[in-house]
This record gives sequence, structure tokens and C-alpha cells, in this order.
Amino acid sequence: MLLELDLMIIGTCTIIFLLFHWIVGLKIISTYFHYKQPSFLHVGIGWIGASMVWIGVVIDFLSLLLFDVPTPLTVHLLVIGGALPFTQLAWVAGITSLTMDDESTRKKLLIIGAIIALIFSTVYIYFSITNPIIWGEKITPIQVKLSFYNQLHYAVEIMVFMVPALWFSKKSLSSANPEIKLKGKVLTFTFVLSIVMTSLELLSTGVLIYLIARTMAVIVSILFYLGFMLPSWFKDMIIKKE
Repeated sequence: MLLELDLMIIGTCTIIFLLFHWIVGLKIISTYFHYKQPSFLHVGIGWIGASMVWIGVVIDFLSLLLFDVPTPLTVHLLVIGGALPFTQLAWVAGITSLTMDDESTRKKLLIIGAIIALIFSTVYIYFSITNPIIWGEKITPIQVKLSFYNQLHYAVEIMVFMVPALWFSKKSLSSANPEIKLKGKVLTFTFVLSIVMTSLELLSTGVLIYLIARTMAVIVSILFYLGFMLPSWFKDMIIKKE
């Protein structure tokens, strides 16, 4: 199928964004194998999982471009949301391991989170298979307009991602250690920028807004890596200037 120019741009930009996003996530996961600290593994999985919302666009795009076969709405929906609650749970596990001192309370929180994630995933997968229109409809061969119920679902997922993230940033900002404080500054800016980026995508499906949002998404991925991992060259450069 000969795709229109705007769909080619959207598909290509999404692939570029996902490459950056996944490289950052895999880099963080690889750190776990060096330090054996589970928080790196959990945060890396959570970061990659946050990009699941856009993988449906890539699968639809590549399926049409390479095989001239459109993917069913059910496949798109399952890819973008089927496992999302569990990757969000991994994110919460990683962030809380860095911010909560009470391990007993943390474990109880994660058990409750796992039960909620299971319920969310079960309901989402069931309706994606039996009545996918309840979650959204295709407005282009590679884009899906989310229904009110799915928008509500993703609003909850965004809150689950952002609340621990901003909490971690706040705790970092209050540290007396200049390196930890720098981490907090970079991450706070990163997460605020990601909120702006998400809001832009919710406001419009136009190609110009999509280009702006995808550019911001690449910047967010780079900033998250710099803030969370705080590589020595970046840390030394910024702290010396301050």
C-alpha cells in the first residue's frame, strides 16, 4: 500500500523515537547486570513499557509498508495496552526501592498494585478481543482514536507513572548532595516536559503536532538517561559550571 506522506512521517518519526527510548531503557537494564541492583532492572523495564502506547503505530506502519497488510484493531490495542499495567508496576517497584525506607509498607503497596494490574489487564484484554470498539477506533491505517474509557485508562496510567517519578525528583532536589540535587533538577524538567508532550498528543492528531511531540519525546529520553544515570562527564560539566 502506498502510504500518504503524513503517515510516512508519523511512522518514521515514531520508529526513531522508539529507538532512542528503548536504547535508554536497555542501557539502564544493562546496569543491573553490573551492579546487581534490582532498581535498575525495574526502572529500565518501566521506561521501555511507557513506550508501549506508540508501538502499535510502528507495527501498523511496518505491516503496511513491508507486507501491504493492515493490522486488525484488536492487535493494535493488545500491543499498546495489554501488558502496560505490569510494566508500570515494575516502574513503581524501581522508584519506591529508591525512595521508601519502610520495606514492609513497600511490599504491601506492590502486592496491591499487582492485584490492580491483573484486574486492569484482564478487563482490557477481554474487551480488546470481544469488543475492541469500546477502547477506540482506527482513524487512519496506523492511528487509533482512543475512546473516553481508554482515555480514562491512560490518564490513570500516566498518574501511576508520574506520581512516583515526581516524588523521586522532589526527594532528590531536597538532598544536600550536589550530585543528587542535580539529578533532581534534570529529572523534574524531564517529567514536566513529558507531561507537556503527552498533552500535545491528546490535543491533536495532526502531523505537525505529532512531529513536535516526537521531537520532545526524543529529548525527554536523552534527559531521563542523563538525570537518572548521571554519567560522570555530564555531572562534572554541570557541577563545575555551578
